Amino acid sequence: MQKAHIPGFQVRFLFERDGFFIYRRVIPQHLRGLAGQNEFKESLHTRDPSAAREMFNVVHSKYERAILQLRQGIPYNPQLMPELEQLRGVAGSHGMDYLAAAEMIRRNDPRDFLKRFALWDQAGRPEGVHFDALFGAVDDPVKLSDTLSFYEEHVRDGSCQKKPVDQATAGS
Repeated sequence: MQKAHIPGFQVRFLFERDGFFIYRRVIPQHLRGLAGQNEFKESLHTRDPSAAREMFNVVHSKYERAILQLRQGIPYNPQLMPELEQLRGVAGSHGMDYLAAAEMIRRNDPRDFLKRFALWDQAGRPEGVHFDALFGAVDDPVKLSDTLSFYEEHVRDGSCQKKPVDQATAGS
């Protein structure tokens, strides 16, 4: 297994074996007891670099959540790690679109939150996947196609604070 090289996509934890891309991440020594293993390793099931970019974001997001849980003292259990697609399906069964918690906060829509709370309350306040689906326990992975809008929202405004060019002196 060797480190993967995709031009313009330099990330840690991406490897290649026999042409297939693999996510491989060593678990910090102090968390291995809770994890029950030394590393996370998962095939991305593709040889295509552009598909590997998309799949990497999904898999990386999953293992970032696992590391966060380990740091909180929660043992790793892959059966308890909800997948984003599963949460979208459960939210849809409640008549709601899945929104990550960060997106709910960004939107700041009390009506949406109260509707989610009412659905959760009517369902008997379930825990696990139903709670996670209604209240956005899993962040949406960042997609390469989102980078331009991220740049425009977070970076561009800071670089546009330049003084306007004085047209009278610009030609001299």
